[in-house]
Amino acid sequence: MTKTLTTISNRSGGGLRTILLSMMGFGIGFGIKNVLFRLAYAGFGGVDATPEGVQTLRTLLILLYGLGGSMGAASLCWAMESKRKIPLWMLTGFIICSGSVLLSNAFFRILSPVLIPLWNLIRDAYGPHILASVSTIIQNMVIGAMAGLMLRIIFGDLKQGVRLILGGAAGLGLYGLLNSPSWQMLPLYKTIPPDLMGALNGAAGGAAIGLFLGWSMIDGGDSELLEASPISKKLMHLLWLDDSNLHQIKSALVKNEPITVVMGDSSEQKEWEITRADMNWLDKVIPVALKAYATGQKDNYYQAINYYKQALKLAPGCDLYLMSIGSAYVMIGQKERGIRYLERAAEISPGNKRIRENLNKVTGGATSRGKLPDASPEASNSLPIKKQKEKTIPAIMTAPGIELALRNHLEHLQSDYGNNPGADKLRRICAQLLAEEQLGFIVKSISENLPHALSEKKPYETSELFTKFAESGYFVAVTIFPWLTPEEVIEFSDEGYSKKLIELGTKMAVIDFRSPEASALGILPWTHLVHWIYCCDGEDANVHLTLIPESVNPEADRTVFIIADELLSPAEKRQMGL
Repeated sequence: MTKTLTTISNRSGGGLRTILLSMMGFGIGFGIKNVLFRLAYAGFGGVDATPEGVQTLRTLLILLYGLGGSMGAASLCWAMESKRKIPLWMLTGFIICSGSVLLSNAFFRILSPVLIPLWNLIRDAYGPHILASVSTIIQNMVIGAMAGLMLRIIFGDLKQGVRLILGGAAGLGLYGLLNSPSWQMLPLYKTIPPDLMGALNGAAGGAAIGLFLGWSMIDGGDSELLEASPISKKLMHLLWLDDSNLHQIKSALVKNEPITVVMGDSSEQKEWEITRADMNWLDKVIPVALKAYATGQKDNYYQAINYYKQALKLAPGCDLYLMSIGSAYVMIGQKERGIRYLERAAEISPGNKRIRENLNKVTGGATSRGKLPDASPEASNSLPIKKQKEKTIPAIMTAPGIELALRNHLEHLQSDYGNNPGADKLRRICAQLLAEEQLGFIVKSISENLPHALSEKKPYETSELFTKFAESGYFVAVTIFPWLTPEEVIEFSDEGYSKKLIELGTKMAVIDFRSPEASALGILPWTHLVHWIYCCDGEDANVHLTLIPESVNPEADRTVFIIADELLSPAEKRQMGL
């Protein structure tokens, strides 16, 4: 039975589960509320209660409404969020429900000059029971509308906010009807003990609240979002770029408009013309998406979905936001609903590797549309390295472009080595140089420091020790020069490149691995020394590499020894015998 309900729930986008749990939570909460209030009412003397007793009962009623709201909120959290957030939702539900009672009381006090004559007319025309019933229903509808309004403020979506206000009013209005004197005078209830009748009325009314609020909390409009015509590929690709790339584009647009940027999945990379209007549009969308990302990082997936849907309305058919919504739905247990969003993202961008991987994790590769289209292994929003036209943001200044340049350089080195002695060792070292942590450090060092190097016209340098490989470690240094040609680099380096190698501890005969200098650097006898040199003039780039395996071990195998000799002066080459 549970499995069947789960299946139906998933196929309905998780809506049935949300409604059922909401009905259960509000039903139990308001059933307990009715029982406790009836006991308190009897304890204070009922209709004969003193003024102090009446005031106490009014305060208790506010707190008991909060109790019912907190239990209902717990059930909604269970349906739509992680269970560990139930205490926070219960507190929120208590504040909203009890606060709504206070607001409704203030509302009725303000309108009392109008309402009192109206109540008198109803009482004279239909009797006190009808008056009590009408006032109970109206008061609860106002409480529900106030609660919906407060939820609207929390969730922020205007369309959903209208549903929350109407759902709250309808739910608590029905609760008021089931607890009204007229309803309780029906022949059916005359056979039920008053205390049990109160509990049943509370549970039934609470279930009605859960039905309407649960329906309201399910954010509809999936079809509208999934069937919307996508924005242009140019805008879609811009939304995938990171902050550093977007900053570079904005900086370039200050001087020239339009500019040309190469971007897209590897299957469809091309030049796109970017204008200030494109970036102004982006400034409206990205802040909303950043809110979604931040709330998702805190595991607040329901709120993240809400923000991503707001972003998706600003950027219809955006594959990134469709993927993010789908992944968030999967995280809160609404798998089928999430798959629909992931499938739509894959349909719009079939070559996007990240979307394909996320969908594969959920479906195992089989979707409602059959197998996913094949995507090349390198499919991503990477940018190719190429000489750009005037007014173009060079790919070599972006993180994807820098990574591609590094990979190409290593491929050329291996190709040049051919089948010479040490070729297998070089391949193993190159594979480790491309390990995620090491490559990420190099790319980040270059992409973050390159703009500074270019603007200040001076080199930037970083270094890091990597020791996670079983057979070897790596001392990696990265130097960024704001010039393109080796001659310019040599001219700047007054003391020569060989001096730089000595400073880094790379010349085998200069630094003994037992020396204090080596210990301070964390260098071990088996540590490979790697020095990446990235030369860029803002339009094009050259990559150079020095690799000295086991740089401080006198007995190391020297079949693999690479030095960026193009950066050595003629005198240095003669001195080193090159």
